[in-house]
Amino acid sequence: MRVDLTDQPCCTIDGPATRDLDDAVHAVRLEHGATRVWVHIADAASTVRPGTGLDRRARTRATTTYLASGSWPMLPRHLSEGTLSLRAGRPRRALTLAFTVDGGGEIADLDVSATTVRSAARLTYAQVEGWLTGMTAEGADDGADVTPEVDVPEQVRTAVFAAHEAAERIGAARLARGAGSGGLFSDAEARPSVEGDRVTLQRIVPTPMASRLVERLMVAANEAAARWLLEHGAPALYRVQPAPDPERLQQLVGLLATVGLRVDVEALADPSATEGLVDAAADAGLERTVVAGLVAQGMQRAGYETDPGSHFGLASGAYVHFSSPIRRYADLVVHRAAHAILAGDAGSGPTAADLGKLATWLDHRSGAVTRTERFELKLLWADVLARTVAGGRPYTTTALIGAVRRAGLRVRVDRFDLVGTVPAAALAPGNAAAYVQAPDELSATVDDVTFHVGDRIRVAVDEADRSTGDLTFSPVPP
Repeated sequence: MRVDLTDQPCCTIDGPATRDLDDAVHAVRLEHGATRVWVHIADAASTVRPGTGLDRRARTRATTTYLASGSWPMLPRHLSEGTLSLRAGRPRRALTLAFTVDGGGEIADLDVSATTVRSAARLTYAQVEGWLTGMTAEGADDGADVTPEVDVPEQVRTAVFAAHEAAERIGAARLARGAGSGGLFSDAEARPSVEGDRVTLQRIVPTPMASRLVERLMVAANEAAARWLLEHGAPALYRVQPAPDPERLQQLVGLLATVGLRVDVEALADPSATEGLVDAAADAGLERTVVAGLVAQGMQRAGYETDPGSHFGLASGAYVHFSSPIRRYADLVVHRAAHAILAGDAGSGPTAADLGKLATWLDHRSGAVTRTERFELKLLWADVLARTVAGGRPYTTTALIGAVRRAGLRVRVDRFDLVGTVPAAALAPGNAAAYVQAPDELSATVDDVTFHVGDRIRVAVDEADRSTGDLTFSPVPP
Protein backbone atom coordinates (compact mmCIF):
# COMPACT_ATOMS: atom_id res chain seq x y z
CA MET A 1 0.00 0.00 0.00
CA ARG A 2 1.39 3.41 -0.98
CA VAL A 3 0.70 6.53 1.01
CA ASP A 4 -0.39 9.41 -1.24
CA LEU A 5 1.73 12.46 -0.36
CA THR A 6 1.33 14.25 -3.68
CA ASP A 7 -0.23 17.27 -1.95
CA GLN A 8 2.84 17.78 0.25
CA PRO A 9 4.98 20.73 -1.03
CA CYS A 10 8.31 18.87 -0.97
CA CYS A 11 11.24 19.98 -3.13
CA THR A 12 14.52 18.76 -4.58
CA ILE A 13 17.81 20.63 -4.02
CA ASP A 14 20.66 19.82 -6.44
CA GLY A 15 23.26 21.30 -8.74
CA PRO A 16 21.99 23.26 -11.77
CA ALA A 17 22.96 20.56 -14.28
CA THR A 18 21.66 17.59 -12.27
CA ARG A 19 18.92 15.56 -13.94
CA ASP A 20 18.91 12.35 -11.89
CA LEU A 21 16.99 13.78 -8.92
CA ASP A 22 16.79 10.99 -6.36
CA ASP A 23 15.86 12.79 -3.13
CA ALA A 24 13.32 15.41 -2.05
CA VAL A 25 12.71 16.93 1.37
CA HIS A 26 9.97 18.62 3.36
CA ALA A 27 9.85 19.89 6.93
CA VAL A 28 7.31 21.37 9.33
CA ARG A 29 8.04 23.12 12.63
CA LEU A 30 6.43 21.53 15.67
CA GLU A 31 6.04 22.67 19.27
CA HIS A 32 8.91 22.89 21.76
CA GLY A 33 11.57 23.48 19.09
CA ALA A 34 11.07 20.17 17.28
CA THR A 35 10.72 19.67 13.52
CA ARG A 36 9.06 16.91 11.53
CA VAL A 37 11.18 16.03 8.49
CA TRP A 38 10.29 13.93 5.45
CA VAL A 39 13.07 12.57 3.23
CA HIS A 40 11.68 11.08 0.02
CA ILE A 41 13.96 8.79 -1.98
CA ALA A 42 13.13 7.67 -5.52
CA ASP A 43 11.77 4.11 -5.41
CA ALA A 44 14.08 2.57 -8.01
CA ALA A 45 13.62 -0.90 -6.48
CA SER A 46 10.01 -1.04 -7.64
CA THR A 47 11.24 -0.79 -11.24
CA VAL A 48 14.63 -2.54 -11.17
CA ARG A 49 13.76 -6.12 -10.24
CA PRO A 50 16.39 -8.65 -9.09
CA GLY A 51 17.71 -10.99 -11.77
CA THR A 52 16.52 -8.94 -14.74
CA GLY A 53 18.76 -7.60 -17.48
CA LEU A 54 18.26 -4.12 -16.07
CA ASP A 55 19.41 -5.34 -12.67
CA ARG A 56 22.50 -7.02 -14.15
CA ARG A 57 23.44 -3.79 -15.91
CA ALA A 58 23.05 -1.79 -12.68
CA ARG A 59 24.99 -4.36 -10.67
CA THR A 60 27.84 -4.40 -13.19
CA ARG A 61 28.20 -0.63 -13.25
CA ALA A 62 27.58 -0.41 -9.48
CA THR A 63 27.50 3.37 -9.46
CA THR A 64 27.03 6.32 -11.77
CA THR A 65 30.34 7.75 -12.98
CA TYR A 66 30.47 11.53 -13.13
CA LEU A 67 33.13 12.91 -15.46
CA ALA A 68 33.71 16.44 -16.71
CA SER A 69 33.36 15.01 -20.21
CA GLY A 70 29.95 13.49 -19.37
CA SER A 71 28.24 11.10 -16.97
CA TRP A 72 27.95 7.32 -17.34
CA PRO A 73 24.74 6.43 -15.51
CA MET A 74 24.15 3.22 -13.56
CA LEU A 75 20.61 3.05 -14.94
CA PRO A 76 19.47 4.03 -18.45
CA ARG A 77 18.81 7.73 -18.80
CA HIS A 78 15.12 7.26 -19.60
CA LEU A 79 14.86 5.92 -16.04
CA SER A 80 17.55 7.82 -14.09
CA GLU A 81 16.68 11.18 -15.64
CA GLY A 82 13.09 10.34 -16.59
CA THR A 83 10.51 8.15 -14.92
CA LEU A 84 12.51 7.62 -11.68
CA SER A 85 13.78 11.18 -11.30
CA LEU A 86 11.77 13.28 -8.81
CA ARG A 87 11.05 16.00 -11.33
CA ALA A 88 8.87 18.90 -10.27
CA GLY A 89 5.18 18.49 -10.96
CA ARG A 90 5.43 14.77 -11.78
CA PRO A 91 3.97 12.07 -9.49
CA ARG A 92 6.69 9.59 -8.54
CA ARG A 93 6.99 6.48 -6.40
CA ALA A 94 9.25 6.89 -3.38
CA LEU A 95 10.39 5.31 -0.15
CA THR A 96 9.88 7.92 2.55
CA LEU A 97 11.54 8.28 5.93
CA ALA A 98 9.64 10.64 8.22
CA PHE A 99 11.23 11.50 11.56
CA THR A 100 11.15 14.13 14.26
CA VAL A 101 14.25 16.18 15.07
CA ASP A 102 14.01 17.38 18.65
CA GLY A 103 15.54 20.53 20.10
CA GLY A 104 18.81 18.71 20.75
CA GLY A 105 19.14 17.39 17.21
CA GLU A 106 18.24 13.80 18.06
CA ILE A 107 16.09 11.67 15.76
CA ALA A 108 12.85 10.07 17.02
CA ASP A 109 9.47 8.74 15.85
CA LEU A 110 10.75 7.21 12.63
CA ASP A 111 8.18 6.08 10.10
CA VAL A 112 9.15 4.31 6.86
CA SER A 113 6.61 3.90 4.09
CA ALA A 114 6.14 3.44 0.37
CA THR A 115 4.67 6.66 -0.99
CA THR A 116 3.69 8.61 -4.05
CA VAL A 117 5.11 12.15 -4.04
CA ARG A 118 5.11 15.14 -6.36
CA SER A 119 7.90 17.66 -5.96
CA ALA A 120 6.54 21.20 -5.85
CA ALA A 121 9.84 22.80 -6.94
CA ARG A 122 13.21 21.86 -8.41
CA LEU A 123 15.70 24.08 -6.57
CA THR A 124 19.45 24.60 -6.89
CA TYR A 125 22.00 24.87 -4.09
CA ALA A 126 22.59 28.48 -5.17
CA GLN A 127 18.90 29.36 -4.81
CA VAL A 128 18.70 27.89 -1.31
CA GLU A 129 22.04 29.47 -0.33
CA GLY A 130 20.60 32.83 -1.34
CA TRP A 131 17.53 32.32 0.82
CA LEU A 132 19.57 31.29 3.84
CA THR A 133 22.11 34.10 3.54
CA GLY A 134 19.85 36.81 2.14
CA MET A 135 22.27 37.31 -0.76
CA THR A 136 20.68 35.74 -3.84
CA ALA A 137 23.20 35.24 -6.64
CA GLU A 138 22.37 36.27 -10.18
CA GLY A 139 21.40 33.26 -12.28
CA ALA A 140 20.81 31.02 -9.25
CA ASP A 141 17.74 29.54 -10.93
CA ASP A 142 19.56 28.76 -14.19
CA GLY A 143 19.80 25.06 -15.00
CA ALA A 144 17.90 22.01 -16.20
CA ASP A 145 14.17 22.44 -15.42
CA VAL A 146 14.95 24.63 -12.39
CA THR A 147 11.88 26.30 -10.90
CA PRO A 148 12.27 30.09 -11.38
CA GLU A 149 12.35 32.10 -8.17
CA VAL A 150 9.03 33.79 -8.93
CA ASP A 151 7.31 30.41 -9.31
CA VAL A 152 8.51 28.81 -6.07
CA PRO A 153 5.49 28.30 -3.75
CA GLU A 154 5.74 30.08 -0.41
CA GLN A 155 5.10 26.75 1.38
CA VAL A 156 8.34 25.44 -0.15
CA ARG A 157 10.35 28.38 1.15
CA THR A 158 8.88 27.94 4.63
CA ALA A 159 9.70 24.22 4.54
CA VAL A 160 13.29 24.88 3.43
CA PHE A 161 13.90 27.18 6.41
CA ALA A 162 12.40 24.59 8.75
CA ALA A 163 14.63 21.90 7.18
CA HIS A 164 17.67 24.15 7.60
CA GLU A 165 16.97 24.64 11.31
CA ALA A 166 16.57 20.89 11.78
CA ALA A 167 19.77 20.20 9.83
CA GLU A 168 21.71 22.65 12.01
CA ARG A 169 20.55 20.86 15.15
CA ILE A 170 21.42 17.49 13.61
CA GLY A 171 24.90 18.81 12.77
CA ALA A 172 25.45 20.06 16.33
CA ALA A 173 24.39 16.69 17.75
CA ARG A 174 26.73 14.86 15.38
CA LEU A 175 29.64 17.07 16.42
CA ALA A 176 28.86 16.43 20.07
CA ARG A 177 29.18 12.69 19.57
CA GLY A 178 32.46 13.04 17.70
CA ALA A 179 31.60 13.24 13.99
CA GLY A 180 33.72 15.51 11.82
CA SER A 181 32.19 18.77 10.65
CA GLY A 182 33.49 18.32 7.14
CA GLY A 183 35.11 21.21 5.35
CA LEU A 184 38.62 20.44 6.62
CA PHE A 185 39.85 21.28 3.13
CA SER A 186 38.85 24.52 1.46
CA ASP A 187 36.73 24.23 -1.67
CA ALA A 188 38.41 24.74 -5.03
CA GLU A 189 37.67 28.05 -6.74
CA ALA A 190 37.40 26.49 -10.19
CA ARG A 191 37.66 23.19 -11.98
CA PRO A 192 38.11 22.11 -15.61
CA SER A 193 35.03 21.65 -17.74
CA VAL A 194 34.72 19.99 -21.15
CA GLU A 195 32.70 21.86 -23.74
CA GLY A 196 32.72 20.02 -27.05
CA ASP A 197 36.40 19.45 -27.82
CA ARG A 198 37.62 22.29 -25.59
CA VAL A 199 38.75 22.20 -21.98
CA THR A 200 37.89 25.37 -20.08
CA LEU A 201 37.86 26.45 -16.44
CA GLN A 202 34.52 26.77 -14.71
CA ARG A 203 34.23 28.92 -11.61
CA ILE A 204 32.74 27.15 -8.59
CA VAL A 205 30.19 29.17 -6.63
CA PRO A 206 30.40 28.06 -2.97
CA THR A 207 27.10 27.05 -1.34
CA PRO A 208 28.17 25.82 2.11
CA MET A 209 24.89 26.31 3.98
CA ALA A 210 22.70 24.72 1.32
CA SER A 211 25.12 21.83 0.86
CA ARG A 212 25.21 21.19 4.62
CA LEU A 213 21.42 21.21 4.77
CA VAL A 214 21.11 18.40 2.23
CA GLU A 215 24.15 16.45 3.46
CA ARG A 216 22.99 16.42 7.08
CA LEU A 217 19.45 15.34 6.25
CA MET A 218 20.70 12.55 3.97
CA VAL A 219 23.15 11.30 6.62
CA ALA A 220 20.37 11.39 9.21
CA ALA A 221 18.12 9.41 6.85
CA ASN A 222 20.84 6.84 6.19
CA GLU A 223 21.46 6.38 9.92
CA ALA A 224 17.75 6.10 10.64
CA ALA A 225 17.34 3.52 7.88
CA ALA A 226 20.21 1.45 9.35
CA ARG A 227 18.59 1.40 12.79
CA TRP A 228 15.22 0.48 11.28
CA LEU A 229 16.72 -2.42 9.30
CA LEU A 230 18.45 -3.71 12.42
CA GLU A 231 15.26 -3.52 14.46
CA HIS A 232 13.49 -5.66 11.87
CA GLY A 233 16.33 -8.16 11.47
CA ALA A 234 16.65 -7.73 7.72
CA PRO A 235 20.01 -8.60 6.08
CA ALA A 236 21.49 -5.48 4.48
CA LEU A 237 24.69 -3.86 3.26
CA TYR A 238 26.17 -1.61 5.94
CA ARG A 239 28.73 1.08 5.31
CA VAL A 240 31.59 0.57 7.78
CA GLN A 241 34.74 2.61 8.42
CA PRO A 242 37.26 1.29 10.99
CA ALA A 243 39.17 3.54 13.36
CA PRO A 244 42.47 4.95 12.02
CA ASP A 245 45.53 2.75 11.96
CA PRO A 246 47.89 4.12 14.67
CA GLU A 247 50.93 3.38 12.51
CA ARG A 248 49.62 5.70 9.81
CA LEU A 249 49.20 8.56 12.29
CA GLN A 250 52.79 8.68 13.55
CA GLN A 251 53.76 11.53 11.23
CA LEU A 252 50.76 13.55 12.43
CA VAL A 253 51.85 13.02 16.03
CA GLY A 254 55.38 14.14 15.11
CA LEU A 255 54.12 17.31 13.41
CA LEU A 256 51.94 18.24 16.38
CA ALA A 257 54.91 17.79 18.69
CA THR A 258 56.78 20.53 16.79
CA VAL A 259 54.30 23.08 18.16
CA GLY A 260 54.14 21.60 21.64
CA LEU A 261 51.01 19.47 21.21
CA ARG A 262 51.60 16.04 22.80
CA VAL A 263 49.09 13.49 21.57
CA ASP A 264 48.68 9.84 22.45
CA VAL A 265 48.22 8.13 19.11
CA GLU A 266 45.90 5.57 20.68
CA ALA A 267 43.57 8.39 21.73
CA LEU A 268 43.00 9.23 18.06
CA ALA A 269 40.87 6.09 17.77
CA ASP A 270 38.14 8.22 19.37
CA PRO A 271 36.43 10.22 16.57
CA SER A 272 35.68 13.07 18.97
CA ALA A 273 39.43 13.77 19.22
CA THR A 274 39.96 14.64 15.57
CA GLU A 275 37.96 17.86 15.26
CA GLY A 276 39.41 19.42 18.39
CA LEU A 277 42.87 18.34 17.34
CA VAL A 278 42.69 20.20 14.04
CA ASP A 279 41.42 23.31 15.82
CA ALA A 280 44.15 23.12 18.46
CA ALA A 281 46.83 22.70 15.80
CA ALA A 282 45.51 25.72 13.92
CA ASP A 283 45.56 27.77 17.13
CA ALA A 284 49.19 26.69 17.62
CA GLY A 285 50.13 28.03 14.19
CA LEU A 286 49.88 24.98 11.93
CA GLU A 287 47.93 25.16 8.69
CA ARG A 288 44.55 23.46 8.98
CA THR A 289 44.98 21.99 5.49
CA VAL A 290 48.22 20.16 6.25
CA VAL A 291 46.92 18.80 9.56
CA ALA A 292 43.71 17.70 7.86
CA GLY A 293 45.79 16.02 5.15
CA LEU A 294 47.72 13.98 7.71
CA VAL A 295 44.47 13.10 9.50
CA ALA A 296 43.01 11.91 6.20
CA GLN A 297 46.21 9.96 5.49
CA GLY A 298 45.62 7.98 8.67
CA MET A 299 41.99 7.20 7.89
CA GLN A 300 41.08 3.74 6.69
CA ARG A 301 38.77 3.31 3.72
CA ALA A 302 35.09 2.75 4.33
CA GLY A 303 33.59 -0.37 2.80
CA TYR A 304 30.44 -2.46 2.60
CA GLU A 305 29.85 -5.19 5.18
CA THR A 306 26.96 -7.49 6.03
CA ASP A 307 27.60 -6.97 9.74
CA PRO A 308 26.63 -3.55 11.14
CA GLY A 309 29.94 -2.09 12.30
CA SER A 310 30.57 1.54 13.18
CA HIS A 311 31.44 4.33 10.76
CA PHE A 312 34.38 6.24 12.27
CA GLY A 313 34.14 9.43 10.21
CA LEU A 314 30.45 9.86 10.99
CA ALA A 315 30.73 8.60 14.58
CA SER A 316 27.81 6.36 13.73
CA GLY A 317 27.12 2.98 15.29
CA ALA A 318 25.34 1.72 12.15
CA TYR A 319 25.07 3.28 8.71
CA VAL A 320 23.72 2.31 5.29
CA HIS A 321 23.61 3.95 1.90
CA PHE A 322 19.90 4.55 1.32
CA SER A 323 19.56 7.99 -0.27
CA SER A 324 20.79 7.42 -3.86
CA PRO A 325 19.30 4.26 -5.41
CA ILE A 326 19.35 5.80 -8.90
CA ARG A 327 23.10 6.33 -8.64
CA ARG A 328 24.41 3.54 -6.35
CA TYR A 329 23.61 -0.17 -6.47
CA ALA A 330 24.18 -0.57 -2.71
CA ASP A 331 21.27 1.81 -2.04
CA LEU A 332 19.08 -0.15 -4.45
CA VAL A 333 19.83 -3.36 -2.54
CA VAL A 334 19.02 -1.71 0.78
CA HIS A 335 15.70 -0.50 -0.68
CA ARG A 336 14.86 -4.10 -1.56
CA ALA A 337 15.41 -5.06 2.07
CA ALA A 338 13.12 -2.18 3.09
CA HIS A 339 10.43 -3.38 0.70
CA ALA A 340 10.65 -6.86 2.21
CA ILE A 341 10.04 -5.42 5.69
CA LEU A 342 7.11 -3.30 4.48
CA ALA A 343 5.63 -6.42 2.88
CA GLY A 344 5.78 -8.15 6.26
CA ASP A 345 8.48 -10.63 5.30
CA ALA A 346 11.94 -9.32 6.26
CA GLY A 347 13.48 -12.64 5.26
CA SER A 348 12.37 -12.36 1.63
CA GLY A 349 14.97 -9.73 0.81
CA PRO A 350 18.59 -10.37 -0.18
CA THR A 351 20.36 -13.11 1.81
CA ALA A 352 23.46 -12.45 3.90
CA ALA A 353 25.50 -14.84 1.71
CA ASP A 354 24.58 -13.01 -1.49
CA LEU A 355 25.24 -9.67 0.14
CA GLY A 356 28.74 -10.76 1.24
CA LYS A 357 29.78 -11.46 -2.34
CA LEU A 358 28.14 -8.28 -3.52
CA ALA A 359 29.96 -6.18 -0.93
CA THR A 360 33.34 -7.26 -2.31
CA TRP A 361 32.34 -6.37 -5.86
CA LEU A 362 30.85 -2.99 -4.93
CA ASP A 363 33.96 -1.97 -2.97
CA HIS A 364 36.14 -2.90 -5.94
CA ARG A 365 33.94 -1.19 -8.49
CA SER A 366 33.27 2.01 -6.54
CA GLY A 367 37.00 2.35 -5.87
CA ALA A 368 37.74 2.05 -9.58
CA VAL A 369 35.12 4.68 -10.41
CA THR A 370 36.53 7.11 -7.84
CA ARG A 371 40.05 6.64 -9.22
CA THR A 372 38.74 7.24 -12.75
CA GLU A 373 36.99 10.45 -11.77
CA ARG A 374 40.10 11.75 -10.01
CA PHE A 375 42.40 10.73 -12.85
CA GLU A 376 40.29 12.55 -15.42
CA LEU A 377 40.42 15.69 -13.29
CA LYS A 378 44.22 15.42 -13.11
CA LEU A 379 44.46 15.05 -16.88
CA LEU A 380 42.22 18.03 -17.51
CA TRP A 381 44.19 20.25 -15.14
CA ALA A 382 47.40 19.10 -16.81
CA ASP A 383 45.95 20.09 -20.18
CA VAL A 384 44.96 23.55 -18.94
CA LEU A 385 48.36 24.18 -17.31
CA ALA A 386 50.36 22.72 -20.20
CA ARG A 387 48.66 25.12 -22.60
CA THR A 388 49.28 27.97 -20.17
CA VAL A 389 53.02 27.20 -19.99
CA ALA A 390 53.31 26.58 -23.73
CA GLY A 391 51.64 29.91 -24.42
CA GLY A 392 54.38 31.74 -22.57
CA ARG A 393 52.18 32.60 -19.62
CA PRO A 394 54.06 31.20 -16.61
CA TYR A 395 51.75 30.30 -13.74
CA THR A 396 53.09 31.11 -10.29
CA THR A 397 51.24 30.59 -7.04
CA THR A 398 51.62 29.85 -3.35
CA ALA A 399 51.64 26.16 -2.40
CA LEU A 400 51.53 24.32 0.91
CA ILE A 401 54.17 21.70 1.69
CA GLY A 402 52.21 18.57 2.57
CA ALA A 403 54.99 15.97 2.57
CA VAL A 404 58.78 15.80 2.44
CA ARG A 405 60.13 12.92 0.37
CA ARG A 406 63.54 11.82 -0.83
CA ALA A 407 62.68 12.93 -4.35
CA GLY A 408 61.51 16.37 -3.25
CA LEU A 409 58.58 18.22 -1.74
CA ARG A 410 54.95 17.27 -2.24
CA VAL A 411 52.95 20.49 -2.43
CA ARG A 412 49.30 21.47 -2.70
CA VAL A 413 47.74 24.52 -4.33
CA ASP A 414 44.66 25.04 -2.17
CA ARG A 415 42.66 27.33 -4.39
CA PHE A 416 42.45 24.74 -7.17
CA ASP A 417 43.07 21.57 -5.15
CA LEU A 418 46.18 20.79 -7.22
CA VAL A 419 48.92 18.49 -5.98
CA GLY A 420 52.40 18.25 -7.48
CA THR A 421 56.11 17.86 -6.76
CA VAL A 422 59.00 20.27 -6.35
CA PRO A 423 61.94 17.96 -7.23
CA ALA A 424 65.07 17.93 -5.10
CA ALA A 425 67.03 18.87 -8.23
CA ALA A 426 65.00 22.08 -8.53
CA LEU A 427 65.67 22.96 -4.90
CA ALA A 428 69.40 22.28 -5.21
CA PRO A 429 70.32 22.94 -8.88
CA GLY A 430 73.51 21.18 -9.93
CA ASN A 431 73.96 19.50 -6.56
CA ALA A 432 71.03 17.21 -5.69
CA ALA A 433 73.05 15.79 -2.78
CA ALA A 434 72.62 19.13 -1.01
CA TYR A 435 68.96 18.23 -0.47
CA VAL A 436 68.85 16.38 2.88
CA GLN A 437 65.64 14.83 4.19
CA ALA A 438 65.21 14.77 7.97
CA PRO A 439 64.77 11.31 9.59
CA ASP A 440 61.23 12.19 10.75
CA GLU A 441 60.28 13.12 7.14
CA LEU A 442 58.83 16.40 8.36
CA SER A 443 61.51 18.66 6.90
CA ALA A 444 64.35 18.86 4.39
CA THR A 445 67.37 21.14 4.25
CA VAL A 446 69.16 22.67 1.28
CA ASP A 447 72.31 24.43 2.41
CA ASP A 448 71.03 26.81 5.08
CA VAL A 449 67.38 26.74 4.05
CA THR A 450 64.92 24.34 5.74
CA PHE A 451 61.57 23.38 4.29
CA HIS A 452 59.00 22.12 6.82
CA VAL A 453 55.74 20.29 6.33
CA GLY A 454 53.12 23.02 6.73
CA ASP A 455 55.28 25.81 5.26
CA ARG A 456 54.06 27.80 2.28
CA ILE A 457 56.38 28.45 -0.62
CA ARG A 458 56.10 30.30 -3.91
CA VAL A 459 56.22 27.98 -6.92
CA ALA A 460 55.85 28.03 -10.68
CA VAL A 461 54.52 25.29 -12.94
CA ASP A 462 57.45 23.77 -14.81
CA GLU A 463 55.76 20.85 -16.48
CA ALA A 464 52.25 19.42 -16.75
CA ASP A 465 52.29 15.88 -18.14
CA ARG A 466 49.17 15.41 -20.29
CA SER A 467 49.55 11.62 -20.27
CA THR A 468 49.72 11.14 -16.49
CA GLY A 469 48.36 14.39 -15.06
CA ASP A 470 51.52 14.80 -12.96
CA LEU A 471 52.53 18.37 -12.15
CA THR A 472 56.10 19.51 -11.56
CA PHE A 473 56.81 22.82 -9.86
CA SER A 474 59.96 24.86 -9.35
CA PRO A 475 60.60 27.22 -6.42
CA VAL A 476 60.29 30.93 -7.07
CA PRO A 477 62.87 33.03 -5.20
CA PRO A 478 61.32 35.44 -2.67
